Amino acid sequence: MGKNKGNKGLDDLAAVRTVVGTLRRFDDEVRDRILRWAQEKLDDLQAKSTAKKAKKSKKSKPADKKKGKKAKTKAKAKKSPAKKKTKATKKPSSR
Repeated sequence: MGKNKGNKGLDDLAAVRTVVGTLRRFDDEVRDRILRWAQEKLDDLQAKSTAKKAKKSKKSKPADKKKGKKAKTKAKAKKSPAKKKTKATKKPSSR
């Protein structure tokens, strides 16, 4: 226990001991501010990491998008004549 499976070689309990040991020296108000800033920094890092992953996945899928556009174009071409036939076969009502 204490080993973080997702981060090989890192001990999460050792990290907690380090953080607590460091923060213990500060009063409550300053400690709260430090933790808030640290959380904000970690959120920023996570957002940047997520954005990087999204960019990579967009770059690796341009061929899929092209295939999708061709398929949509073919599907539209098949649907168009069917609509025209139904309109042409309707008889006007004579009232």
